[in-house]
This record gives sequence, C-alpha cells and structure tokens, in this order.
Amino acid sequence: MTAWRGVPVAVVQASLLAAAMAMTGCANRPTDEAGAEAPLIIEKPTVDLGFVRGVSSVSHDFVFKTWGKGPVTIRKVISSCTCSGVSPDLVQMTLPPNTTQLVSMTMRVAWQPGEKTADVEFLTDPPSPRPLVLKLRTLSADRPVASPQTLNVRAVDGASPRGTLKLTYLRKPTDRPLTLDLSKSNLKPFVLKSQDLRTTEESPVVGQGKVATDVLSLNLEADPKLPIGVHSRELHLVWAEDELPSVDVPVHVDVMHPLTPSVSRVFCGEVSPGQAVTKEVRMIRRQAGSRLRDAASKSDLVKATISDDRNSLKLDISAPERPGRFEAAVVLSYDTPNLPDTIVTVSGIVSPGGADADGGQ
Repeated sequence: MTAWRGVPVAVVQASLLAAAMAMTGCANRPTDEAGAEAPLIIEKPTVDLGFVRGVSSVSHDFVFKTWGKGPVTIRKVISSCTCSGVSPDLVQMTLPPNTTQLVSMTMRVAWQPGEKTADVEFLTDPPSPRPLVLKLRTLSADRPVASPQTLNVRAVDGASPRGTLKLTYLRKPTDRPLTLDLSKSNLKPFVLKSQDLRTTEESPVVGQGKVATDVLSLNLEADPKLPIGVHSRELHLVWAEDELPSVDVPVHVDVMHPLTPSVSRVFCGEVSPGQAVTKEVRMIRRQAGSRLRDAASKSDLVKATISDDRNSLKLDISAPERPGRFEAAVVLSYDTPNLPDTIVTVSGIVSPGGADADGGQ
C-alpha cells in the first residue's frame, strides 16, 4: 500500500474528502454576524444612513436568508417606536427553507435635528439563537430649530426688554452657513442688537463624512416705551438660503409695573353687619425710585393709609349694615410721571348670624 510520510494514502484521501465535505456544508449554511449558524439570518442588520435633510422619512432594504430542511415562521414583530415599520407585513409569515426575502424598514424623521435611531425585532419559530433585530440610524435636519420654542421676556417699565434666541441647524460642510435675511424677517417688537454664529464640524458616523452644526444666537431688544402689560407677538425668521423653510417663534413680552401691591383682591370673608376689619397689603418693589403718592378709596366702607416707609398699605374696612356681598376699590397712584394707577379690590359677605373677622387675602 502506498504511503505518504508513513500515513497510508487511502487514509489521507479520506481525511481530505471529509474536510472538503465539511467545508462545503458550512459554506452553504448562513451564519449571523457573530458566526453562529441560525435558521434565519439578516445580512447587515445595522445600517447607518448618515446625514439626511429635507425628508420626512428614510428607508432601507434588508436581506433575510433561511436555510435548513424546515420553514421559519415569524411569530411577532416588535418596533422600538411608532416612528418605524417594515414591509411586507411579516407577522405569521412563513418563509420556506433556503430562500431570500427582502424586507424594507422605514423610519419617520422628526423635525428636531439630531440622531434618530429605530429598532425592529423579530421573534421566530423555530427560535433564533440570537435576537433578530433591524436597526436604522441617521442624522436629520429639515429646518433651523429655535431654542426656546417660545421666547418669554420680562422687564420693568422703563427698561428695555432683552432676550436671546438660538437657532440650531445641521448641514453639509459645503453648504452655506445659516444666515438670517433681515430684509424679509419680522422681529417686532424687537430689534436685532447683535448676532453670533458658531459652527462645529464632526464625523458622527465613521465613513459618512463630516456634518456641520450651526448655532446662531440672536440678541434681541425691545422698545423701553412699551406700555405695562403682556405683549404677544410672533417672530418670523426668513433665511438667505432659499430652500430653507421660515421659522415662526411665539414671543411674550411682560412689561411689569415697578411698584405693585402684593395682592390685587382682599377678601374679608363672612362678617357681621357694621363689623370693623383691618387688612395690610405689602408693596412689591421691582425698581428703586417709584413711591406711593396716594391711596384713594372709592367708598366710605374703606379707609386706606400708606405706611411711613411707603412699603405697605393699611386698610380699615367697615362692613355695611345690610346683609349680602359688598365690594369697594382703592386706587393707588405713584409719584413717577406717566406711571399707571393700580387698583386693590376689597370685598366680603355680611351675614346677620356671625362673622369670620380674619377673612382672607
């Protein structure tokens, strides 16, 4: 018998044949990313689509492969969020052995810029040794996003209301930086005092190139002559880049009185006919300089006295003799020119049977 290095040739041939058959069998059996054999696998189950802009959704086709002698039934499909789904509908679908099935996964992209991720998991019969999960990732941007979404500004009467609005925008590095078109934008009741643009570039996804992030800060200032009260407007921001949608931002400017009573209504509760009640109202000072000049009662039921330091108001209330609800007003005026008066309302209930002299404010 012929031998090779002391080993019979027949034995060597049998070993080589067995190895070849084993290699052929393994080559025909699909494996998952970890190299484990499974009745159903997904080729490249994780896909990063990189940077997208101006779209409401993204999608990708995944390849499912089965092998073996028996079919694979998909019992359940679990999505990580309502923003994602697959087609065709695979629930209770049975895939024959040794077949290929294309599955399209779609993910809706929200307006908020940044990374979006969605997962879809499949439970099968027979079960897979490892989780079968599709994963889509992307960086999306459709328009500049304002922060805060509603700009609330407060200022004391006579001061200029100021606020800062930031716009964040994702773009390709080759695109034009975010630029406000002042000729088409409406910033009332503000004027633009200054603006600052800061841009960073990074590669959030390996192999997908860089993404630029613009942060445009708008420093706004309103007319100091705005009257006391809340002024609600809507800023309309238009961009030099024609393809970018405009952005509308609600604005509330609260111009506050520099000196106001801590309460606008004083309730005495239930009192007896003719009962005397004393209440004290503190003044809230938001700005130095303004002082109470006078506290005039519009009714004989209330006598108002300003304290020596002018930081509080004493109300001496005499309930009427007639049962029922009563009400009176005290008008506060100030020594600052053009500063509007404020009103404190006094009320209570006269009951013949008794009183709650403490009342409430």
